[in-house]
Amino acid sequence: MKKRHFSVGILKCLKLAYIYAFKYTAVVDNEFLYKFNNNCDWFDIPVTNSTINVSVKQTDDNSKLYNVELSFNVSFSELSNKQALDRFLNVGLIAKYISAGSQTKITGSKETPLFFSFVPSSSFDGYECKLTGKTFYPESFFSG
Repeated sequence: MKKRHFSVGILKCLKLAYIYAFKYTAVVDNEFLYKFNNNCDWFDIPVTNSTINVSVKQTDDNSKLYNVELSFNVSFSELSNKQALDRFLNVGLIAKYISAGSQTKITGSKETPLFFSFVPSSSFDGYECKLTGKTFYPESFFSG
């Protein structure tokens, strides 16, 4: 089973949405298409020092399955940040971000969501956060 691990680069402008906020999601020619349910939208996440890491491995059925991990930090500077982060625990998510190459990308889907975790950092005043999941489309282009 072939594996490789690489860092995609610095993450800018992270936004999250609950998977249940979408009527549908689809990836066509590596382009993410979607429609939100009424009154749903993306949540802005105040990130600092963020990277995207992707591990690639082949599944048993010979299709490519990607292990995706987005690592990022959120400061303690706003007391409301912990409450904002708590709402993303134990629920499937889709992430939208601007890559180091200034391209808007999506990872996660209704069928293959990301899951969020965070811990207080021992190296700075804030939280070390992760979004992890498995998906067939680790970085689709965003169709605005």
